[in-house]
Amino acid sequence: MFSKTVKKIGPRLVLGTTLLLLVSLLSVSITIYYLLSNSLRKSDKDLLERLSAVYAQNYELFGEDSLRKDISPEILVVIVDKEGKEIFSSLPKYIDRDFEDEDEIRQLQIEVSQMPLKKGLQTVLLLSGEEDKDLYEKLEYQLRVMFLEKEWLGLLPIIDNDLFEVFVTPLKNDRWMKVGKSSEEREEHLSSIRYIALMVLIPFLFVGFLLSYLLSRSILKPIKNLAAVINDIQNGKTQKRALVRNSGDEVDLLSHEFNNLLDKNEILISNLKSSIDNVAHDLRTPLTRFRISAEDALLHQDDPKKMALALEDGLENSEKILELLHAIMDVSEAETGTMMIKKKEIYLDIFIKNLVELYQYVAEDKEIKLSFSVPDDLCIMGDEVRLNQAFGNLLDNAIKYSPAGTEVKLVVTPQHDQVSIAINDQGEGIPESDLEKIWERLYRVDKSRSTPGLGIGLSVVKAIIKVHQGSVQVSSTIGKGSCFTVTLPLCNAGVR
Repeated sequence: MFSKTVKKIGPRLVLGTTLLLLVSLLSVSITIYYLLSNSLRKSDKDLLERLSAVYAQNYELFGEDSLRKDISPEILVVIVDKEGKEIFSSLPKYIDRDFEDEDEIRQLQIEVSQMPLKKGLQTVLLLSGEEDKDLYEKLEYQLRVMFLEKEWLGLLPIIDNDLFEVFVTPLKNDRWMKVGKSSEEREEHLSSIRYIALMVLIPFLFVGFLLSYLLSRSILKPIKNLAAVINDIQNGKTQKRALVRNSGDEVDLLSHEFNNLLDKNEILISNLKSSIDNVAHDLRTPLTRFRISAEDALLHQDDPKKMALALEDGLENSEKILELLHAIMDVSEAETGTMMIKKKEIYLDIFIKNLVELYQYVAEDKEIKLSFSVPDDLCIMGDEVRLNQAFGNLLDNAIKYSPAGTEVKLVVTPQHDQVSIAINDQGEGIPESDLEKIWERLYRVDKSRSTPGLGIGLSVVKAIIKVHQGSVQVSSTIGKGSCFTVTLPLCNAGVR
C-alpha cells in the first residue's frame, strides 16, 4: 500500500511544481507587462501634456498660422469655444493602418471636438471598420468600451490597442485646446514585448517541467527505497534497514530514525522473548508444585493431616504466583502513571530504623552484619508502603547475594534539596554488561538463576522511585560488591 502511494506522489509532484512555476511566471510576466505598459502610457500622457503647453503658448502668442506649422504630422489638434463649437483643427496625415480614409479621420475629429471640456487626459476608441471584425475582436472592443464607461483607466494599459488619447487644456477667452495622439506606436512596442515573453516562456516552462521531473525523482528515490524496506520487513525480512546517505537532509533523518526504531523494536522483541522464557521458568516450578499438592490432597482425602499439608503447600505456591503477577502489575501501573500512592511526611531516621529492624533477623540467619547511618530530621514526602516495598527489595537483595561474614550498610546523606540513600553490600558484584539490564522486567543475571526470586524486584524499585520523582543508580565491582543509591527530594517538614 505504501509503495503504491509513493508511485502516485511522483506525477502529482511534477504536475504541481510545473503548475506552480507556470502560475509564478505568468504572475511575474503580467505584473512586469502592466508596469511597463503603464509607464509607456504615462510617458505618452506627459508628451501630450508638454505638446499642449507648447501649442497653447504658440497659438496665444503667434496665432493659428504659426501653430499649424508647428504641429507634428501624427498629432491631432482641435480648438473649441466654451460651447464646443470648433474654431481651429489640424488633422493628422495618418493615425494607423485602419485610418486611411479622410472621412474616418474627420469622424475622429468630430468625436474629439465633442469631448467634455475638462482639463486632463481623455480617451476614445478608434471605431473604424467594426463591421468587418470577427467575433473575438468585437468582444475585445466591447471590453474596452466597458473599461472606458466604468473609468477603469488603470486596466487600459493591458488592452490599449485602438486607443486615441487626447489631452484637454484651457486657453484664454474661454477656449479649449485638445491635443490627441494614437497609441498605435505604443501598442507595436508592447506587442513585440508580448511576443518575446511568449518565446521565452515556452522553453522556460519545458525546462521547468524537466527539472521538476528530475527533482521529484531525486526526492522520491530514498522514499521509494524506504518503502521497499518496509515491504521486505512485512514479508518477514526483519533484518532489512533503510539506506542512510549521510546527506543531512530530512529524508536522511527519517531513514536514520526509522532504522533506530527498527533496532529498538528488535531489542524489545528479544527482551520480550527472554521475559516470556523467564516467566515460564519462574512459574513452571510453583505451578508444578501446586498441581502436585492438589493431587496429593485428592489422594489423601481419608487422611486430614496429609491433605492439610498438601493444601498448605498449594497455597504457598499460589502466593508465589500471585506475588509475581502483582509485581508485574505494579511495574505496569508505575510506568503508565496509574499507580495510586498516598503521600505523607516520612522522617528517614524512623523509616530506616524500622526497615533495618525488619530485616535484622534475616541478616543474622545468614551471619551478615546489618548497619545504618542516618542524620536526624530528614523528611521526605512519599507513600510509606510503596517505599517500604522498594527499599525492602534492595535490602533483601543485598542480604540474599552477600556471603556469610560480610556487612551490609545503609548510609543516608543529605544533598541540598535532595537526599541519597545508599545500600552497600560485599557480595559477588554484577558484571558491567548487566548493569543496565537488571532494571528490565524479569531479567536476572545468569549466576542468580539458582537463587530464589522473581527477577522483577528491581523493576518495581525503579518504578516506585520514579513515581516519587526520584532516581536510582547502581555501581558494582566483581568480587567486591555493589552499591544501590536512591535519590529522593526532601520536603520542608515542621518540627517534630
